Amino acid sequence: MTWNYRVIQRVEPTTYAIHEVYYDNGIPILVTENAVAPMGESPEELRRDCQHYILALDKPILDYDKDFPG
Repeated sequence: MTWNYRVIQRVEPTTYAIHEVYYDNGIPILVTENAVAPMGESPEELRRDCQHYILALDKPILDYDKDFPG
């Protein structure tokens, strides 16, 4: 199982936030219920984490309810 950050859309109310998404064989199967925030144990780690957030903005947006039913 792998994971990365993705932009997730929620419909009610319409919001966009970055969540952790977990994959099985390249298919997104799990998403964190709440959005995540960048963090690190050093300024360099924080910078790297922020860079991963920026990469999430270049991927297709996932819908919380449609892409992760149940």
